[in-house]
Amino acid sequence: MVKRFLSGAVVAVALISGLPLAYADCTLTNTDRTPLNDLGPGLYEGFGGGLYPNGSNTRPAAHLAAGLNIATNQVIPLDANGNVNTNTGKIVMISIGMSITTYEFASYGSFSFQAHANADPAKNPRLLFVDCAQSGMDAPQWTNVNAVTWATNDVLLAAAGVNSNQVQVAWMKQLLSTAATDGPFPIHAQHLQTQLEQIARNARIHYPNIHLLYISCRSRAYTTDTNTTFSPEPYAYESGWSTKWAVQDQINGTNNLNYNPTNGPVVSPWLSWGPYLWADGTTPRSDGLVWLCADVLQTDFQHPSTSGVYKVAGELLSFFKTDPTATPWFLKPTLTPPTLSVTATPSNGVAPLVVNFSATASNALGIATNVVWTFDDGDFAYETRTPVKTFPAPGTYQVHVTAEDSAGNTATTTTVITVSAPAFAITSINVTNGNNVRIAWPTVGGSNYVVQATDGTSGNYATNNFVDISTSIPAPPFATSNTNYVDVASATNSPARYYRLRFGP
Repeated sequence: MVKRFLSGAVVAVALISGLPLAYADCTLTNTDRTPLNDLGPGLYEGFGGGLYPNGSNTRPAAHLAAGLNIATNQVIPLDANGNVNTNTGKIVMISIGMSITTYEFASYGSFSFQAHANADPAKNPRLLFVDCAQSGMDAPQWTNVNAVTWATNDVLLAAAGVNSNQVQVAWMKQLLSTAATDGPFPIHAQHLQTQLEQIARNARIHYPNIHLLYISCRSRAYTTDTNTTFSPEPYAYESGWSTKWAVQDQINGTNNLNYNPTNGPVVSPWLSWGPYLWADGTTPRSDGLVWLCADVLQTDFQHPSTSGVYKVAGELLSFFKTDPTATPWFLKPTLTPPTLSVTATPSNGVAPLVVNFSATASNALGIATNVVWTFDDGDFAYETRTPVKTFPAPGTYQVHVTAEDSAGNTATTTTVITVSAPAFAITSINVTNGNNVRIAWPTVGGSNYVVQATDGTSGNYATNNFVDISTSIPAPPFATSNTNYVDVASATNSPARYYRLRFGP
């Protein structure tokens, strides 16, 4: 079940079950699934969206504070013995993953993140990237602490002139190649979650000074073929829940992921989302990102093509140049930063809130500056001064902006966007008694409601094809309870079913 905030005073909810999609071709442009961050407090198959607990897209305050402390005070250049050496030591950042990960991190040449970052004059000169992602090595190949993958990493580090003592940061993107035969959602996603958590613990064993581990989920696949491909849809999409739940376990203090020495033995790095990578094909997500068929290789419709690698590289570079848990160690120290000011219009309002941003940046020489953005919910904008971003989910967002001049001098700033929930919104949807759908929403005192619905075929949910399916439903005189409606026998194998509310009569 997917909950979407739409324009106007309506909220739509989709019930997805058994989408009839092509196996592997460029017609798979839309799956009617909502990116996890755009989903926010809505539901998918009964599980809440958002990157973090309780439908939120922002790190809980205590978890953020811990990450900031680590980034500022603990990620410091180290020598081969693990001792601090700010003159010749290194901060080593590695990748962990399979072939898709190595494509995006380093092995696609000038299009990959590593090449872009190394060419960026703002990068900390003490920061060294080592691509440890390995083709064919999905998550299970990393869960044994003595697996060959970890031994291979030692060889790769040595070839780069560093060792395991100097690894302090990692970016991980993993999948479970057997997800399609590993049980329906959420079972396969929970199995991948368990494996991600074990990889985090193994990383701490192999890299005693690792402090930060950022995790991203899969990007979009253009295939649903479970017979010949390893990560088709919807499994690529559903891997987002694996990341969400792994990070959530650390935040909640469960499943043995402690990173804080004051709470006992340290067994894991601090975990957080990196950039959120999934977008539903040609349907723009809230930052405008689309993932086209041209962005995947036509041999398998899953590995990124040149354009796909370039998009992910832009997301990664934007993230590490702006995220407050990354900038202290990713960016070089700046003595003469550019001037930077940011405006947001509007800066607050009701979801879905469309915000027009503008950055003014210059330096003493008047050299044009490069401006990158992250919106605190996994979304980004790369090399633009005037991005437009929709915030579909309620929350308080710290929008991070970094401007850079041609010499690599940087300035960073943050602007706050406050997004409130609509005056009334569908707050829960559940399948009951086999195939009935129960919808609930908070009442507005004295108002009546009518429930409307449509299917998701050919974008019906966005084209005013909703029809009334209920009579006028009276609300109590005061907003003191939820109002419910049951759509009888509607949980069928249709592509999708969307709901919204309107005021009566």
